[in-house]
Amino acid sequence: MDDLSKALFLATLIIGAGLPSPVLAEEHTVGMEGWEFDPVELTIRVGDTVVWHNNDDTAHNIAFEIEFDGVPTMDKPRKVRMTERWAFTFDKAGVYKYTCKIHLKYDMNGVIVVKD
Repeated sequence: MDDLSKALFLATLIIGAGLPSPVLAEEHTVGMEGWEFDPVELTIRVGDTVVWHNNDDTAHNIAFEIEFDGVPTMDKPRKVRMTERWAFTFDKAGVYKYTCKIHLKYDMNGVIVVKD
C-alpha cells in the first residue's frame, strides 16, 4: 500500500470513528395466548415493528385506546385469528395502550412504550 492509500485509509478510519453508528430497526413479537399478551409491556425504539402472533386456540383482536396512523381502535378492532399475525411499525415516541376487545373481561391488555 503506497503512502497516499495509507493516508486515505487512516483518514477514513478517523472520520468514521467520529460518526454515530446507524441504528437499525428491529422486529419484536407479542404473543397472544391464554387470554394474555406476552409480553404485557414492551419497550421499543421509533422505527421498530411489533408483530402480534396469535398462538391461541381462539381468535383475539387488537384495539388501541387512542386513534393514530390508522391503527385498529375500540370502534374498529383488528381481528387476529388462530396462527395469524398482524404487524405495525411505530414511527412516533409515546405510550400506546391496547386491549383484546373480545376478552375485555379477562383484562387482556398490553402496552407498547416507544422511545426515541
